[in-house]
Amino acid sequence: MKSATPLSQLAITEWFEQGPVFSIAFQSLVSLSSGHVVGYEILSRPTTQKGTSLPVEEFFELVTQLGKAVDMDRLIVERAMHMAHDYHINVPIFINLHPDSLSDPAIQKHLIPTLDGTVVIEITERGNWSGEIMEPVVHHYQNLGGSIALDDFGAGYSGLQKLVTVRPNYVKIDRGLVDGCDKSAIKRNLIASIEQIAKFLGFSLIAEGIETYDEMVTCMNLGVDIGQGYYFSRPASWERHPFPDTALSRNVAALRTQMIPTESNTEDYYDPFRAHFALLMEHLATGFLTKRDQLNLVLTTIDKVLHPFSITCFRQQNNELVPVASRGHAARSTVSLDFPSVIGQCYQSETPQIIQRFSQTPQALKEPTIRDFGFPESIAAMPIGRPVWGILQADFLSPSSWNSSRLQILQGMAELLTILIPSGDLISS
Repeated sequence: MKSATPLSQLAITEWFEQGPVFSIAFQSLVSLSSGHVVGYEILSRPTTQKGTSLPVEEFFELVTQLGKAVDMDRLIVERAMHMAHDYHINVPIFINLHPDSLSDPAIQKHLIPTLDGTVVIEITERGNWSGEIMEPVVHHYQNLGGSIALDDFGAGYSGLQKLVTVRPNYVKIDRGLVDGCDKSAIKRNLIASIEQIAKFLGFSLIAEGIETYDEMVTCMNLGVDIGQGYYFSRPASWERHPFPDTALSRNVAALRTQMIPTESNTEDYYDPFRAHFALLMEHLATGFLTKRDQLNLVLTTIDKVLHPFSITCFRQQNNELVPVASRGHAARSTVSLDFPSVIGQCYQSETPQIIQRFSQTPQALKEPTIRDFGFPESIAAMPIGRPVWGILQADFLSPSSWNSSRLQILQGMAELLTILIPSGDLISS
């Protein structure tokens, strides 16, 4: 809804002085492998004191011109983090920030405790994210464990430059390429090219603006990891339940099952492992990587080959197992070794631990949000190090997902981490 009169810098100044009024909407990001929600983009909706909606793009453009982008981001981040806590959101939330906000102490206070993938910072054309000043800030945030998403890729000329300088964890394909991709060979070839870059550089690919079944199927066929758009759900307040229809999620998973060869064709299915492993070895051979960089490369390779719902590396610290890096949904909880758990048993026994359910559908818990997110039914944990210093855990939402081939790959990667990081020393790196 547009405002009755055009916005002006004076109107924006008064908006801040009178007490900022805005709401937060959530739009789901859906795995094109499992059909489950794997994240939410946070969208802010500014309004007048009387509740009239303000034009979003014009509003943020004027906010930036007035030098108040960081002030606005403080408000958004604080509100979003409180909501994530209050609603027990257990998947990453994606937040669009101005580059100056990443080094703001008030914003860092909220972001630094969530460096396990809980928050993904989206980079767009709003502000300059490259250059001698910003690049060290961005890379420092990533080296601490923070995640970055490159938004609107393919919409302008600076995308490739940002891809090289920022080295994002996620890349969002601009909706202009996704719109009608099922009818355009040129768009399909461009998306396929981006997917090849994703394989080489190890980032997850998100297709924005999916609005039709055919666009979704096309993106799935082209190897896109995650979908976002009106076909799955429109932006909505958390109270209005911004989740995709559960039947849609089941249909996505069923469709993916038809596209991917079944267990009877295991050799063909795991053929991509050879290519991904070769790329991993090539990256590791550069010699310029920190221990944390090496860990993140290994996790990215596992994620690309096995497509689990989540994969997390835990490190033993005092009498606890602390998550240090993850892919998929965020593993935010520190686990006490005194608490009975799969990873705790794996650490204590120094042997792999596998749990699989054999029900036909995921276990439905009582909370409706848990039913929408799904609940892991196939869990595997592998010890890392000799002596053991950590645990590599991966899980699937579907029952009986672990087989000998998948377990061999996961165990092999745990052995590789044992060689790369024998003592689990990730702090000094």
